[in-house]
Amino acid sequence: MRFGRSAIVLGVAVLGGMATVGATASRAEAHQPCRKVHGHIVAQVTTENCNSPVLLCTAGTVTGGGPLNGASTFTTLGLAPGAGLSPLVPGSTLSYTGSLTISTRRGDLSLTDVGILEQSTLRFTELDQVVGGTGEFEGKTGRWFIAGFVTGGGTGFDGEIEGDICE
Repeated sequence: MRFGRSAIVLGVAVLGGMATVGATASRAEAHQPCRKVHGHIVAQVTTENCNSPVLLCTAGTVTGGGPLNGASTFTTLGLAPGAGLSPLVPGSTLSYTGSLTISTRRGDLSLTDVGILEQSTLRFTELDQVVGGTGEFEGKTGRWFIAGFVTGGGTGFDGEIEGDICE
């Protein structure tokens, strides 16, 4: 595939702008005290209290996460086959977005989520952003990376959480 000079200049400008935004966000977050978090999340597909427009919700638990240990609920807000990039990406690769809530004895933590699920290998990966909380988690920010496997023939998920929670 050949790209014209204007397409290359536009690409460099977009990437440069993204790097500037990323550097600015990193500097702003650098002033916020953050602590690393990790944990293990296991969830099962459920229809109970599911308000998803695509009828896909989960309920589960977070363990091994210290203050994050508790019950989890996830509501899928949208799905796209081919990761929204068909025909460039196979239809077996789904992109999704949703909301994740973790209810702990210290309060609730709310996150937004965007992810990729590869149906052919039964693996998923997602980026979650802390958007709110109650109790000890009120006013917190942060970003998490969750990666894992689809279990139970498509009825569950098992993943590892890595990220941070910031003041």
